[in-house]
Amino acid sequence: MAENTYEYECMRAELLGIEKPDYEEFMKNRPPEAERKEVEEDEIDTENMKVLHSDQEGMRRVSGGLDELNSILKRTQSKINKFKATCGPITNLIRIKMSSRSGSVCSLDAEDGQSSAGPSSVDGGNDFCTTKAEPDSVNQEKDVAEPSEDAEPVKKSELKNALDYDINKLDDLIEKAEHAQYSMAHQSKQMRKFLK
Repeated sequence: MAENTYEYECMRAELLGIEKPDYEEFMKNRPPEAERKEVEEDEIDTENMKVLHSDQEGMRRVSGGLDELNSILKRTQSKINKFKATCGPITNLIRIKMSSRSGSVCSLDAEDGQSSAGPSSVDGGNDFCTTKAEPDSVNQEKDVAEPSEDAEPVKKSELKNALDYDINKLDDLIEKAEHAQYSMAHQSKQMRKFLK
């Protein structure tokens, strides 16, 4: 507890066994530097809240970009799976095209021991890129009051709540970025394997 506050003086009076000071009397006799410190703390808290609000706006933009990237990756994965199911590996597709020109489709398939590019030879259920429901979609907008000139001084608890919200939002952004990274790596591995 900070010195030169009314609460501090009340606690001090209790410990010393003397009478608690009157609040109005305390405010009149209060040292000017204590008032200055309190005003500075309020200004710092207000500035911190403004910075937090601008950071939250930036995080919303980043979150939207990551959501868009993950949806693109999901669509790409479904197209890869459809193509694999329809055409099979590219080598089979090329063999089918080459053999159709020469008229010996059955002999090529018999040599390889594979059926002709059917979905049975392809693992189509390898959908790695699935979207995850956001746990914070319900709590997207918390009630954090915008600082205004006429508003009461910003409380420490509001600042703490805003910081906790930002930390949770950053964790969600990290999860989305990791998911996008793994999805891209998996899809590029699939494409390399598919093109062999």
